[in-house]
Amino acid sequence: MHCSLCIALSAFANNVGFYRVEREASGAWHLIDPAGEPTVWLGVDHVKFDGFRCEADGNRKHYREANERQFASREAWATNTAERLRSWGFNGLGAGCDNALFKGSGLGRCVFLALGDSATGEKDDEEHWLSDNLHTPGTAFPNVFNPDFAEHCDREAAKACAPNRDDPEILGYFIDNELAWEARRGGPSGAWGLFDNAARKPAGNSARIALEEFLAECGLKVGDDIPVSVRMAFVEFVAERYFEITTAAIRRHDPNHLVLGCRFAGTVYPDEVFRAAGKYCDIVSINGYAVPVPDRNEMLLSFRDRYYPIAETLSKLGELSGRPIMLTEWSFPAFDSGLPCLRGVGKRFDTQAERAWASALYARSVLSCPWVVGYDYFMWVDMPAKGISYRFPEDSNYGLVREDGREYSELTQAFADIQRRDGLGFDEWRASIARRGPLAPPPWTPFLTADRLDAEYLQVVPGRLPAPSFSRDGDGWRVSNADGLELRGKFRSVGVSPAAVAGVEHIVSHGFDYGTLSAEIRAHVAPSPENPEGGETGTHRVAQVEDVGWRETPEGRGVLSLACDLGVARMALDITVAPGSACLHIDVRRVENTGAVPIVVDEIALLPDAPFPEATVPPKAPRPGFVHRPHVTRAWIDRATGRTLGAISDSPFIGVMDFEAAKDGSARRSAVRFALSGRAILGARLLVLAPGEVWTPPAPLHALLRPGEGGEGDWDAFSRKRPCF
Repeated sequence: MHCSLCIALSAFANNVGFYRVEREASGAWHLIDPAGEPTVWLGVDHVKFDGFRCEADGNRKHYREANERQFASREAWATNTAERLRSWGFNGLGAGCDNALFKGSGLGRCVFLALGDSATGEKDDEEHWLSDNLHTPGTAFPNVFNPDFAEHCDREAAKACAPNRDDPEILGYFIDNELAWEARRGGPSGAWGLFDNAARKPAGNSARIALEEFLAECGLKVGDDIPVSVRMAFVEFVAERYFEITTAAIRRHDPNHLVLGCRFAGTVYPDEVFRAAGKYCDIVSINGYAVPVPDRNEMLLSFRDRYYPIAETLSKLGELSGRPIMLTEWSFPAFDSGLPCLRGVGKRFDTQAERAWASALYARSVLSCPWVVGYDYFMWVDMPAKGISYRFPEDSNYGLVREDGREYSELTQAFADIQRRDGLGFDEWRASIARRGPLAPPPWTPFLTADRLDAEYLQVVPGRLPAPSFSRDGDGWRVSNADGLELRGKFRSVGVSPAAVAGVEHIVSHGFDYGTLSAEIRAHVAPSPENPEGGETGTHRVAQVEDVGWRETPEGRGVLSLACDLGVARMALDITVAPGSACLHIDVRRVENTGAVPIVVDEIALLPDAPFPEATVPPKAPRPGFVHRPHVTRAWIDRATGRTLGAISDSPFIGVMDFEAAKDGSARRSAVRFALSGRAILGARLLVLAPGEVWTPPAPLHALLRPGEGGEGDWDAFSRKRPCF
């Protein structure tokens, strides 16, 4: 039998008749079902008759209304829903489901407890929390040192766990969801935020007393300059106490089922937290929203602020915790659903075909990891178009089905192709999972690829319009085209004016000045035997333009080449101008270390700077997280004129496009930031440049800048697949 090859490592749920986890001699983890057979958990979150309320529509529940029209009872709906889920290859229900309706349905079930979250809201005082509960994900963390916490956990576990102890269909228990392990509320956030929050508690508070006793053992006291190692040791102490108390309460009232962890919000937490989770939980659960890279057919997930293929990241977490991993929330919305998809996480796509491709790639990538025993897809039904509520404004296309009950057939078929066993034995089935489903993205026309300047986009007809021209007058230069676009700048212009610290000092379209275009790098001195800590990360902006070149292409485009001095480095930028368009295509061509010591380049940014520090604001509802055309998008809108200046990029190096605020709170500048450290395109390497060394990007660091006339129409045009030319 297969199980004879396994080493049973679960100390808590090892009776045949209930789910358990086992590890093969090879190191691969498996979930064993109540019949004693190996399986993979394939679940769905929030499978519930009511769906979601819509506060903006008077708390109506549109999905419930549709179900009441279609089904004679809730039980009839549950029977139909279970049949649909099984036909798509799903075998379980994740968090937030109508469990009572699905008993005997052939679907396993999970129970969500919220022990820590509910403890912070049980009594409204600082004695009960280390991070305040704002009733949104990632804000709550309980005071695990308060005696009430253990009593609360025991009381809640008695109510929720004891009735399930003999039910073989139950997989196990989620302790909590997305707690504030970095203490985002109630004090400074960060890896040791729980330490800081405990230190800020008043004298006599149980968390403060626990911290004082902890520090005393180290010969320290609150208020001292506490070493990071001690702060992190206290964070691990908190984490171990949380998991020890919660898991003991669960197992006291139900020794038969798995403890499924606390649904971490990604992988950003300190190692100490994951180690503590692995020490007490059967499975470590992660809500893991990943970054698809369509042209590389890869799915990336961060680990310690660097990106790796998702199976590699999950293996790192497994090795750290020593326990199997379960992905308990993930999804990819698409705009052709008709929903706004403006709120909530997950990379967006244009179409359901692309969404299905991404979901298939995620599923295959995750299940190819030997540490993973399953996942829960987020989720059964879409969110309301007007959002759920003020606290939960999510309005996105996460569902397998619409609010009228119709399925997204491209997505459900993709899941069926991967998840259905079709008579295969377990080993053969799991081995085939990575080979099933689409092997490449669905057909689509790339927006920013090697041929992005093709005439299909630029609509350039040689000879129809005069090519853009370049002229120089003293230390100044000027580029113009037939569309009324002008670029102006100076050589070696450092110190002339604040605006002069830029690659391009003026971007003018039809006589309207849109501001400057600059660039910067974030870098630090590389560690060395003489300086093992290296240097602090610093930001270095263009100080002066050393040289300007100009060439014309056979199609009539003009290419402006700038050699920019950034103090510690020199950067070469190409700006391509079409004869009859205001759009500028910007490429970073090379970076050279001009200093005397090796440097690590963490990030390169292009900085369009609109000249309205008090009047400009981001658009009312920018579309977040595009993957295809464009990858990310922002625009600047001047309230007085309605004009815009926007930038987009889908370079595989893209990290974020952010919008900085001026000191007076007004929106001022945004940046297209290319995060270089550890992205898949560089492997797991850092970009380290020796003195005089030149780096040429292996893939384009590209952005597109577009002045506009303003208004919703201009924003829509800018956001479409082909926003220019």
